[in-house]
Amino acid sequence: MIEIKRDLEPKIESWMFKGKIITIFGPRQVGKTTLAKRILKTHGSEEYYFNCDIPSIAQRFENPEPLLLDRLLIKLS
Repeated sequence: MIEIKRDLEPKIESWMFKGKIITIFGPRQVGKTTLAKRILKTHGSEEYYFNCDIPSIAQRFENPEPLLLDRLLIKLS
């Protein structure tokens, strides 16, 4: 498979690991997942990718309470 280097990749990387959640969205099958996984792999942080198409994972993010999200992310650290 040919991976296309996206111009947005360095910008996303500059926003990472600053205590915020980054959401990548767009049309189907344009490379969002590939981009996210490649960036996270580069930084050794693959465990921070959440596929919210999986109902059990999406459910964890439905409650926007910061303390619950903190606990979820701390478990992965």
